[in-house]
Amino acid sequence: MNLTFEEFGNGHPIVLLHNFPLSNKMWSGNIKSLIESDFRLLLPDLRGLGQSAEFSYIDSRSDGS
Repeated sequence: MNLTFEEFGNGHPIVLLHNFPLSNKMWSGNIKSLIESDFRLLLPDLRGLGQSAEFSYIDSRSDGS
């Protein structure tokens, strides 16, 4: 499984999750103000969306074992 994420800033960490069926790009309008407020942002692309690998049942079985 390959999940991608973007990282911005150096302050207190915050993970921002996107809505289905979008990608982490939905947060682009908020990044500057949050970095200026001393936050470190972690923006993953959820499985099968954005740049992350697509969901497969083979991955699902191995995740459960």
